[in-house]
Amino acid sequence: MAKAVGIEDVARAAGVSNATVSHALTGRGRVSDSTRLRVKETATRLGYVPNQHASGLSSGRSRMLALQVANYDSEQMMPSSLYFSELVNGAAAAARSHGYSLLLAPTYASLGDCRSFSFDGVIVVDATGKEALLTAGLERGCPAVTVGRQRRGTADQVVAIDVDHARLISGMLDHLHDGGYCHPAILADRSRIPYVRESVNAYRRWARRRHIDPVVIQASPLTLRSAADATERVLASTEVDAVHALTDDSALGVVMAARRMGRRIPQELGLTASMDSPAFEAVEPTVTAAQLDAPGHGAAAVDQLVALIEGRRTPGEFIETSFVVNYRGSSRGRVPPALASQV
Repeated sequence: MAKAVGIEDVARAAGVSNATVSHALTGRGRVSDSTRLRVKETATRLGYVPNQHASGLSSGRSRMLALQVANYDSEQMMPSSLYFSELVNGAAAAARSHGYSLLLAPTYASLGDCRSFSFDGVIVVDATGKEALLTAGLERGCPAVTVGRQRRGTADQVVAIDVDHARLISGMLDHLHDGGYCHPAILADRSRIPYVRESVNAYRRWARRRHIDPVVIQASPLTLRSAADATERVLASTEVDAVHALTDDSALGVVMAARRMGRRIPQELGLTASMDSPAFEAVEPTVTAAQLDAPGHGAAAVDQLVALIEGRRTPGEFIETSFVVNYRGSSRGRVPPALASQV
């Protein structure tokens, strides 16, 4: 295996000291333009790759970004939804492109744990403002980005990236209502995560405008089986004829509940979801869902965090991202009860 090219190799080939190479490649120190150019050309020719960790130590930075998903379940590293794994992958790729590494703090990490981590900035997904990593980061004056809007508490200390969940929910409910579903419910967990709270509040406002008694189906934690059980109980005791699920797993739970009860989708029960999944095109009927750009959210969070670290962005800003609704068979339209037996 060939020996990696070191800073001393570049210095020897360029006829300068190690310190001059370091200054020329980092932009620090007093180095003439001609020397800086000669050093850079030599480094490129030799295939020299800077040691980011060593560079970080010399600049007082760790070159590490820390990410934590809000505490849905104390036993999990992060929630099982595809959205979160895709977001983390997008963040990791963006961090690498900026010369940083990504540290994933588990949901159950304590404040003491997070205080011991070495990082230059933090990203918290679905933050309430009380997460251990966010607290530890703000304590030491580190820049912070949240994926999820922060209206109170830390709002003026972070850059927030989010989808307009109220608009998403209202649009989905209008779509169901236009399809003949008269009494849609919303399926959520019991957490106070901002997007859950915002979505449920938007549903309640929509129901009030339509003069419909709101039905919030709750399961905690929100898994496929817990969603199926909670949905079955509600469908057995109410006139609910459609469900909007906040996660991909819980939407599949609605499909399971409908099969148990012999309720046909979409003829007797409509279904939509706030998070899309490849699984939605593998079930019958296929499931209508909002496609959120999870990798894009992760990458945007890192881009904004690096901009904060480098002083190109100031905290207290909100960045709204877009979504696309993939309309599929599960919301095709309700068949009137008198005709349902004939379909």
